[in-house]
Amino acid sequence: MRHHVRAALRKLLWPVRLVAGIILILLGFVMALPGVPGPGVAVMIAGVFVLAPNSRLAHWLRAKGHQARQWWNARRGEKDSRTKE
Repeated sequence: MRHHVRAALRKLLWPVRLVAGIILILLGFVMALPGVPGPGVAVMIAGVFVLAPNSRLAHWLRAKGHQARQWWNARRGEKDSRTKE
């Protein structure tokens, strides 16, 4: 039953993600223009990740984030709450 709910939710959220991704890319482009303050390139990259969350680059960045979190927690002597033991 949960699979059907997730599939239906994915179908409903796809147009929202599409519009949000396009808006982020356009806003990033405007912010990247000379004289306009703001992190334009970063916002454009965020828009791309909204449009393609399952890309290789997105998976790579998630893996690097997980490695960095593990390193930081090991340095502080804490356990990662996301891993099962």
